[in-house]
Amino acid sequence: MYCQKCGKENKDGYKFCKYCGSRFHELIVCSSCGMENKQGSKFCKFCGSGLITAENAESLSEVETAVNLPEFADNYGEYEKHPDDYETNNVEVEADTDEDAEIEKWFEGVDDRPIKPERQSKRSSPRRNKQDIYIDNRVLISLMAVLGVLLIALGMSLVAYFKTGSLNPSGLFDIDKTEDVADTVNDVEEKKEKETAGSTGSSDVIEVVDIMEKKTEEESPVDVDLFAEFIAGNVKAVVADDFLCSIEWTNEMKSGQEYTFQEIKDYVLKDEKISYESFENPDAYYFIIHVHGGIMNALKLSYSLKDNESSEGLDETYVFYDNNGKLEIKFAIDESNFGTGPSMRGGSVDASGVSNYYAHGGAGESQYSRMYAPDSDFSYKKIYDEESHIAYDPYFYDTNNMPIEPLNLTMEEAASMNESAQYVRYYREIIDNDVFFYYLNDGEEGLTQSTVDFIDTIAAGHGFGFDGKATADAAREAYEKELGVYEICQDPTSPEWIDIE
Repeated sequence: MYCQKCGKENKDGYKFCKYCGSRFHELIVCSSCGMENKQGSKFCKFCGSGLITAENAESLSEVETAVNLPEFADNYGEYEKHPDDYETNNVEVEADTDEDAEIEKWFEGVDDRPIKPERQSKRSSPRRNKQDIYIDNRVLISLMAVLGVLLIALGMSLVAYFKTGSLNPSGLFDIDKTEDVADTVNDVEEKKEKETAGSTGSSDVIEVVDIMEKKTEEESPVDVDLFAEFIAGNVKAVVADDFLCSIEWTNEMKSGQEYTFQEIKDYVLKDEKISYESFENPDAYYFIIHVHGGIMNALKLSYSLKDNESSEGLDETYVFYDNNGKLEIKFAIDESNFGTGPSMRGGSVDASGVSNYYAHGGAGESQYSRMYAPDSDFSYKKIYDEESHIAYDPYFYDTNNMPIEPLNLTMEEAASMNESAQYVRYYREIIDNDVFFYYLNDGEEGLTQSTVDFIDTIAAGHGFGFDGKATADAAREAYEKELGVYEICQDPTSPEWIDIE
């Protein structure tokens, strides 16, 4: 930058001129237009007037003899308009110093300069100042520090992996902490033995041991398999608030009741509704249900006759769920093929926990089936409840045990008037509390269009109409998707039961 008083060039950043001692100002006010210019500027960027004052004429070397500097510097714009009015000696000046060379360069091509010079770019210095170097050093140091932290973290993760099997370095500190606690407990135990041998009877030592053991348990929690603890007889299972049971004759469990494993096995043997004196203590089996990203457990108790002369048996199945540290009984189903005639019934639980239950009244005249499935909250829901009869068989009954009319009248009349309609099986299916009616054919001839028209005509005469099986199937699928169980209901994979010795 240039001193506005003596015109000498100084390094950027100086506060005083090293030649004349004048103080540098951040802004220079142009004497012609009054606008502010950057310190060190030779010409005003607004009007083109020279910014070097007339006082510096004495300090400039022989250049002053070449051009009438004071008059030219203050009236640069006028000089550009009328250059002939200004005296010039056209003396070639030899540049002996850097300052003289700069001034000589300034005078070269004066006639070619514009009246109002365009804004020039910042003068680039070949030397970097200390502030720039300091900033670059800070950036470099910061990058090196970040790289160092990353290398340390990577090293700790690798060490943790080889020691704990996990890339989480916090496991290293947990191990060290647990080892320290264990060492302290061992020391206290040893002191306790010494105190006991010396008959001091100190209770403080025992309290310290208890505190340290409790601290160790709190800092090193272990996941507990509640179902395994239940089988081992260490915990009880409670009947859940949303408990669902498809066992009709032998189960009256209520919400909130608690049972040990042995009490569950004795439950059927103590039932008062049906005498089971001939049954032996059951065999027990289990399998793990993986559903909705969680785990449930199925337990099957298989009761057999003591005399072993009959294939009849009774299988009771229960489904358990660990609900935040409380083992709950969520579902129960009778899986047996027990009894004959109207008492024949059976069920199953597949690998996803979906359960099917069926029964019939003997000789195939009437039958019913149900499906249950656990939703995303691990609560069992009834998917459908289906019942069917042959046309000439007894009727459907409502909740008051009265025949459902006019459905039964339609089928009875059709069977009495048309032989092909005698083997038509008609259905009532309940899905999400909605009731659907349809009929199919079990006869050898198949369900002909003439038989369909005949049955529909009779139904219309009684003011009744069938929904059709397709309508019921669509409603069932929609309900399964609403509960989020559609996929598992389509995959009836049988589980592999594991014997509980």
